[in-house]
Amino acid sequence: MISDAEVIKHNLAVKELQNRTISPGKTIQGFVYFQLRKEAQSLRDWTILVEAIEINTNNVNTFEFNLN
Repeated sequence: MISDAEVIKHNLAVKELQNRTISPGKTIQGFVYFQLRKEAQSLRDWTILVEAIEINTNNVNTFEFNLN
């Protein structure tokens, strides 16, 4: 039987968002994970930036997610 830790490890590897090309009109789902530094006082100190590049035009779209 697989332990809870192994299930979690497998899900992290399979469901994380990775650097890849997505075909026009398609979507992906997943998650981003990171470890907070010990000196971080709260999640208000953190922002996730996602850069999406249109391959045909090289236009960069930046999305900002504030954690609070």
